[in-house]
Order: sequence, then C-alpha cells, then structure tokens
Amino acid sequence: MIRLSEASTDGATSIRIRSNPHEATRTLLCTEHSMYEFVINSIGEGGDIAEQLAERIATFGTAGMNLDRAGSDIPPLLPTAHCSAFVCSFGYTFNYINGVLAPERDAPDWYYKGHGASLSSATTTLVRPYYGSGMTIEGEHVAVYLVDRAGRPRYIGYSLANDASDATLRHEKPSLSALSKLYSTPIARELLVHPLPASREITANIIRDGNVIWEQTGLLGTDHMRFPLADLERLLFQHSHLLIPGMVFYVLLGAAISSSKDWIELTHGDRIVMKTSEDSLEVSSTFLDEAVIYSCCV
Repeated sequence: MIRLSEASTDGATSIRIRSNPHEATRTLLCTEHSMYEFVINSIGEGGDIAEQLAERIATFGTAGMNLDRAGSDIPPLLPTAHCSAFVCSFGYTFNYINGVLAPERDAPDWYYKGHGASLSSATTTLVRPYYGSGMTIEGEHVAVYLVDRAGRPRYIGYSLANDASDATLRHEKPSLSALSKLYSTPIARELLVHPLPASREITANIIRDGNVIWEQTGLLGTDHMRFPLADLERLLFQHSHLLIPGMVFYVLLGAAISSSKDWIELTHGDRIVMKTSEDSLEVSSTFLDEAVIYSCCV
C-alpha cells in the first residue's frame, strides 16, 4: 500500500511516502513541488491508479527525512488553488452510530462543506466561530477523487476526517441545516492509495484537563454502510458540470460515532483525538471557542 503525505518547511514542500504505518517516512526525490502536482503527472487516462503511482515512484529515489525539520502537515492532495477542491459529506450512511441502530432512511443526507480552505491539517486547532451555536464531532472515512483531463472522477484513496458541525443549528433551525456543516474539517496527514476497506475500527475521545470525558468506538468501512459507495458516487458525480479537470473531491462518507448522539458539549481547550487502529490514521485537534477568546480580550 502506498501512503502519501505532504509537509511544508521554510516555504519548501516535500512529498513523503511509506508503505506501512510501522515504516519510517521518507522524502520522495521528484521534480514536482506538491502531492497534487505529482499525482496529476503520474496517472493516465485509465488503468489502476496505485500501479501508475508505484511505477512513477520507482523512477525516483528517496531520502531520509529530518524529523526535527519535518515541517507542518498539509492536507493530502490539496491543490494550491483552494478553489480546485470540493469538500462535502454524506450522512446516515452507516447501520450503527455509537453502537445504536440508526433509523431507516430511503436516501442519505448530503452537505456541502466548502472549498480547499475549509480543510485543516490533522494536528491543528479546531475553532468554533463566535457566531456558532455549538460544535459536534464525527469520525469518518473520506474518499478522495481527482477529476482527470477527460473530466472523469478517479478514486485516488482514502483517509480519516473529523466532520465537525453545528448540530445545535440543525436542530433549532432545520431550514438552515445546510449552513451547519461549514465548519473547518481536520483530515489525517496521510492519503492511503488503496480501495476503501471493508471494516476498520475507529475510536474517538475528548480529553479535558488531562481526563478522558467521552469515548466512543465504532466500525467504518463498506461492510457497515447501508448505502453502497457506488451509489454515493453516482449521486454526486451525476452532476457533470462539477467535474472540472483538476478538481479534487473530498467526500466524507458518514459517521459511525458522533458526539451529538451522546449530547456532549465541547469546552474551550478540549483535546479531540480520533484514530483507526489497523490503518494508524489519526486526527488530533485542540478545540478553541472564539466566544471565549474574544471575551478574554475585551
């Protein structure tokens, strides 16, 4: 399996690679200046994406990475032009949420979450804006697609994301529910160039003052989805006017765990940690509340 990540150090970007989570990350000595550019230049008009990337990687050398200068993470495959990224999420796609059977639905929910600037790295802060009513968190797989030169969406791989949203707004003002998903979306540092797995255990917890005050475990993966991935792809990509060559789609696939289902309220300074054990994907953020920040500065 190819695991790609990207970091910026002193204005220079490095593309990082490893084949498993126990292997040291190495820098790919390629001519491209971003993962986005590298992937675009590596894939053809058809065929197996993983094979094409592996063949291109084999033409370059790698170098050990100086961990002291590893730099700040960049969301994987993020285009330099943020308008060339499209972030969205499906909801109520899993059979169980927080271990409870989800209600039957004829179709999933769908929300627009923003362009590339709405994505944040795995270790950054997660901010509730001062105008927000609340914030809840959901751990989800995110499928990543790149529209090729022929206008076809090509599945590149998957990662882990925190689908942060304003559930209070959705409940109190259902007509504005579409606005509730426009919070920042933290995403794990690595993109796994591999089909979406059948089953992965995900654990999420909230740490407050050094103590775990909430923890949930659930099952992600295609075996646990009530709507097949192909159906979700068809619903989204049937809108051909969205398929601009070079556009990257980050599609959050729905939650198996959710803080809102347990009526958990985040507090300024809380630490949020989400991980999948087998893939070693992790999103870890510090929650900041702008209302608290501004009240301290008045």
